[in-house]
Amino acid sequence: VNALETENAWQFDVIELERLTDHHPLAHLGVKIFERWNVTDTLRCSTDTISRWLTVIEANYQSTNAYHNATHA
Repeated sequence: VNALETENAWQFDVIELERLTDHHPLAHLGVKIFERWNVTDTLRCSTDTISRWLTVIEANYQSTNAYHNATHA
């Protein structure tokens, strides 16, 4: 939770988030951003659905690619 407190600041450390979330930064940060913008209300779906959707997206990134990976996304 503390790692996501400054998600909208330039100094946000996504590498630290990656470490803290055991290489799942996209799902955690995505849910936080979607909550801020009320995406669940707009799409009429639950936070759990958004979380599972982002987890599927994250799982399909190539972790061996240093640039186009879930952390960069």
